[in-house]
Amino acid sequence: MLTLRFLSIAAAILACIAAARGEDLPSKPGVPVVLSSKLAGDVLWVVLDGEQDLIAIDRKHLKDAATYIAVPQRPGLVRVQAIGIDDGKPAFELFRVKVEGLTPGPPQPPTPPEPTPTPPVPPVAKLTVLIVEESSRRSALPASQIAAMTSPEVRGWLNDKCGVNGWRLLDKDTDVSKASEWWQQAMAVPRTGLPWIVISSATQAYSGPLPATVAEVLALLKKYGG
Repeated sequence: MLTLRFLSIAAAILACIAAARGEDLPSKPGVPVVLSSKLAGDVLWVVLDGEQDLIAIDRKHLKDAATYIAVPQRPGLVRVQAIGIDDGKPAFELFRVKVEGLTPGPPQPPTPPEPTPTPPVPPVAKLTVLIVEESSRRSALPASQIAAMTSPEVRGWLNDKCGVNGWRLLDKDTDVSKASEWWQQAMAVPRTGLPWIVISSATQAYSGPLPATVAEVLALLKKYGG
């Protein structure tokens, strides 16, 4: 429970202490507002409207009956009346608390970390590459992409990094049931189009559409194969 000392410090910092008749006292949801009456006697505080929008601080911690502390819960206008004695006669003061801003929402749970994506194919000790095409439709591809699959520059790089048996250019209907497990898994990787490329090394893997030019294919291969 909040202590009187804490409330006093909060009031000073927030500059919420006020003693006024009918003036609008600015506040925000969740920020304590301190009302101070000039009336004497055992001042009675009454929330005229918006009572559900204020949570009053337990008054037993306050030695001064002329002080009222509450925490606004949502935007709006709340009227609070102080009833006491002024010059020996019953009197009252009216305070208008104008609460502006957003209503504080419930605390949000921490965002769970993103799951680590599953590699499309298992890692292999040496760089291995599969390019899948539909050979019957090769002629319909742009000339630049045909070159990306067949150019001596690309094939020379693959032979050098993968070895002649470490890369393949296969038709999508090629039977790989007798090939090693990696080739079977690479051929089974989901594809959204053709031609498609699957790359795997000891530490990383890639599966995606084959880039459209020789330069882009080489850049992709070097990214995963050094």
